Amino acid sequence: LAALDRSANVVYLARPCQYVAMAANPSCNSRYWTSHRFAKEIIKSTSLVLDDIKRVAKVENLSLIGFSGGAAVAILVAALRKDVIEIRTLAGNLDHVVLNRTKRVSQLTGSLDPTAVAPALSHIPQIHFVGSNDSVVEPYVANSYLRKTGDRRCITVVTITGPTHIDGWTERWTSLLNRPLPKCR
Repeated sequence: LAALDRSANVVYLARPCQYVAMAANPSCNSRYWTSHRFAKEIIKSTSLVLDDIKRVAKVENLSLIGFSGGAAVAILVAALRKDVIEIRTLAGNLDHVVLNRTKRVSQLTGSLDPTAVAPALSHIPQIHFVGSNDSVVEPYVANSYLRKTGDRRCITVVTITGPTHIDGWTERWTSLLNRPLPKCR
């Protein structure tokens, strides 16, 4: 998706330890892709990298885009910062507590909860795309996040007909990226 984005400055940033073998970096413990995937240290590390990116790119503000678990990271990072001007997510795990309870899988006990910071971000324009055929992160997850924001004027959840969790986003991304964010009325 990042390769399809024709904006002036686009950076793809994976979650820390997401694509690193433990042998290559011993500090990448397996908990960082299980119970602690949205841990405080993961979010802080991501925010520090964004500071470096801003300095190198010489930009003032950030637009964050997150896919799947990256959506939770985008929300949690935005809560730490004052320079995020918009957030877009696709198939986003925006309420892992509700998702894991519904799926009857282990809770992310060492992870921060995006819904806990949702009210503090309600002034930032956000659009959350969910796939109609996504059986991994179904639309109820984004709707749960939306309910917990309190003030919904700047936030929209849009169900896109067709995509699963993985497939169907690439061919729609350019049009979704150009879709206007909600106006904060």
